Amino acid sequence: DATIASGEQFEKDNYIYPEFYAGIAWLGLFENTQYSAGISMQHINKPDVSFHNETVKLPVHWQLYSSIWLRKQDMISFNPSIIYMAQQEFRELAGGLEIKVNLNGESARIYSFGAGCHYRWYDAIIPNAAIYYNQWRFGLSYDINISDLNHASNGRGGPEFNVTYIMKKIRYVARKNNCPVY
Repeated sequence: DATIASGEQFEKDNYIYPEFYAGIAWLGLFENTQYSAGISMQHINKPDVSFHNETVKLPVHWQLYSSIWLRKQDMISFNPSIIYMAQQEFRELAGGLEIKVNLNGESARIYSFGAGCHYRWYDAIIPNAAIYYNQWRFGLSYDINISDLNHASNGRGGPEFNVTYIMKKIRYVARKNNCPVY
């Protein structure tokens, strides 16, 4: 009954707090293979997120990831990836594979289609699809619960939509050696 009061009273119902994040990523390109890996840390300053008089600190959230793009032909590439996240006692590990097919026969950035599947350990299977157009990626994925959460969600998972802008390759100008070495 929505007309019955909950009995909860909050002294403040909105607030602003500063957040600090840090991370480092590595990207390497070797022949037909592109590697990337990184680590990030969120909530470094552990901001107070309480609605009550007590102090509740938001715990630090860690993320580690690794990804490889393997181009086997001009038309097809494979992207196995893995991510590990931790925040206090919470842990999550997910990994999977996306296959990207170049639909125009020229550059894979002009128009490509990707499809794949990932697995979040002990929780969900995540099929996904993506369209790559120039520097844009438009993706759709759906979490299919296979854990005990399946009982609470009545077999319904969760759709996720994402839009990513992929930066163009930066061209570096080679430095000239003005003073010849003999």
